[in-house]
Amino acid sequence: MATTSPTTVRDDSREEMVGLIFLFAGPVLAFLLTLLIG
Repeated sequence: MATTSPTTVRDDSREEMVGLIFLFAGPVLAFLLTLLIG
């Protein structure tokens, strides 16, 4: 595992972005669903 390779850094940052997107999208989607149902 080469820690100096930029590809691994990009993959890590990409995974972090996906995690943040899911963390924010989860509650937002739930809120929108409650608005639509209500």
